[in-house]
Amino acid sequence: MIPIDDITLISNISKSIGVPIDQVYTMFIVFLGIPFSIINYLISSPKIRIIYSLIIGLIMQFLVYELGTINIIITSIITYIFVLKYGRKKSAFYITFFTLFYLACLHLYRLIYFYGRWDIRDPTSIYMMTVCKFCSFTFSYEDGDKEDKDIYNSTHRKNKIKELPSFIEFLSYIYFYPTAIVGPSFDFMDFHNFIYLKNSYSNMSFLSNILYGFLNIFIGLFIIGIYGVFNGNFLPDFMSTEKFNKKNFLYKLYYINISAIFTKSKYHGAWSYSYGILIISGISYSENEIINKKTDKKIIIKNYDIGYPGSIILTEISYNPRDIIINWDRSVHLWLKYHILLRLINVDNKLFKNNFTFSSFITFVCSAIWHGFYKCYYYFFISFYFLQQSSEILNKIGFYDELKKSNFIFKIILSIIIQSIVNSVSNIFFILKEDIVNIYLKNVCYFPFISVLFLYLFSQSMKIKSNHKNKIN
Repeated sequence: MIPIDDITLISNISKSIGVPIDQVYTMFIVFLGIPFSIINYLISSPKIRIIYSLIIGLIMQFLVYELGTINIIITSIITYIFVLKYGRKKSAFYITFFTLFYLACLHLYRLIYFYGRWDIRDPTSIYMMTVCKFCSFTFSYEDGDKEDKDIYNSTHRKNKIKELPSFIEFLSYIYFYPTAIVGPSFDFMDFHNFIYLKNSYSNMSFLSNILYGFLNIFIGLFIIGIYGVFNGNFLPDFMSTEKFNKKNFLYKLYYINISAIFTKSKYHGAWSYSYGILIISGISYSENEIINKKTDKKIIIKNYDIGYPGSIILTEISYNPRDIIINWDRSVHLWLKYHILLRLINVDNKLFKNNFTFSSFITFVCSAIWHGFYKCYYYFFISFYFLQQSSEILNKIGFYDELKKSNFIFKIILSIIIQSIVNSVSNIFFILKEDIVNIYLKNVCYFPFISVLFLYLFSQSMKIKSNHKNKIN
């Protein structure tokens, strides 16, 4: 074990911001991605860039996870051999199943040795994000020999892998140094184009990447600092105490929200921090081409889509659960959407084919398994499944389009209601330990489950009303 307690700088930072020392150490190693990224700008040879990314990523990952990185090396070898032997048609399903099974075994190990806590030695941390890469790589390779007309989604068409890369390039993608510690995941073709400086990467600005990257790093550090200073006053575990239970329900609603907001800020800060380093590396840069309707000319829009963690504002104030779902841990959301949900919907099986409701349910179950085997994960993800279904129903009947026309005060009230529901459910995820969660649920009169059920029944009643109105018309 690396003696991180003996590193004075890291120990002092940990004490000053109230963040555990192993997490500060992890942030420090992630920060090393900045000088390594600047050096990478000076390298023009794709072969050297591939080897450089692989070696630096391996070293950085080992400094944090030590022997835990062996799990990724083993899976990488198995994945590549499987793809070589069985080709495009069989690889994606079996590798997705195998990596999720491997991850499940690691989660069982975590339950035994790291129950209820995060530890630098926890092998699931980085393996979770790498599962997304293994899955997206094999599905994109499966799409590689298909005609565009036979691929049902534009994102799948864009990311299809026509030729199997070398094992070293594949391994370099898996271990790409800005993502080797905490992610996020992205598609192989983005990495390939970045290495070979193709498409938009040939036009990216070093200065713009540096400035925008550091802006996001500073935002992330600021949020983490706020979390460290104030979160001790709003700990989720307080909601399982007798003192909390004696409070009136309005106070409980206030605490449900404020505690969830501060706990989420830790994630927002970490994601913004790692996103900033990804931007500095250059791989986050992309260009979109749009047509100006007035002049009929093409306009190039420059942005940093790849690895974007989602909008903090929409996550925290939206009155539409869909906005909250798609902006929370966005890279994982996109993996679940494009490589689980949309694959299931288009599979040649009557249970899944064009069945959004059932395919969504399996996707949420898959997300729960991906997170682990704490029972409370399943409380959380099944609740969010019903939130998603409610949102989809209300979107389809135009409920949210009508809301845009309503007055500002009504939108604020609705936002408070929806955020209270979402935050009450989120606290189950944050508390996690079953015995403490059960007390929390009892103390808040099972508000998370009752409110989710109420919203779902409301959406169903609005759907019936809309269908009846359409029949009359």
